[in-house]
Amino acid sequence: MKKLLVLLILIGVLAVAGCAGNETSSNGAEDGYQDDEWLQKADLWLYTMTLSAERLDESVSSLDFSKIEEDAAQLESTCSNALESSEQYNVSPSLQNAKSEYEAGIKDNIIAAKALQSAAKHIDSGDTDAAAASLDVASSYFESGSKHVSAASINMS
Repeated sequence: MKKLLVLLILIGVLAVAGCAGNETSSNGAEDGYQDDEWLQKADLWLYTMTLSAERLDESVSSLDFSKIEEDAAQLESTCSNALESSEQYNVSPSLQNAKSEYEAGIKDNIIAAKALQSAAKHIDSGDTDAAAASLDVASSYFESGSKHVSAASINMS
């Protein structure tokens, strides 16, 4: 449950980062940059990732390990799509560091979601030591992702 709390905090930070970015963005279109478009897509993906995290939270609360595995896979997929979307945009130098941090945070969330899937599989098979190790990996990557996203938020303002 603690691991999922870290995820939810990360999603909250992502949401704040997206909102902050929309307030301070510059168009940049005349320079070939896609700042506004990237910020809008990032906000959309943040919303989608939040929904995936909420479903995962429900699964964790019910201790339904097959559902945890399924919802972690959905979060991984959502994060992968968000990353792919973000990588398509060319942002101005003023947002480049924010974009890099945002993408690093998403990459960490993908690794964490994979680790949660692994933990659920280990729990189902009765291998609690391997499950605990996978949960530690998930926690570490969710924490790292949160730090990246916090840095992204700072660079968006």
